[in-house]
Amino acid sequence: MTRRDKKRTGADVPFVLVAAPGDVRHGQPVAADDLRAAVEELVA
Repeated sequence: MTRRDKKRTGADVPFVLVAAPGDVRHGQPVAADDLRAAVEELVA
């Protein structure tokens, strides 16, 4: 899924996540299983 992403650094693809309104966190790692579950939820 993200194995060939151009933003990949080593084994990880850094994500920008919103913890709360106005609290944006850059470069956050996301486990492959969590990413897969999130995508499956969006597709369902």
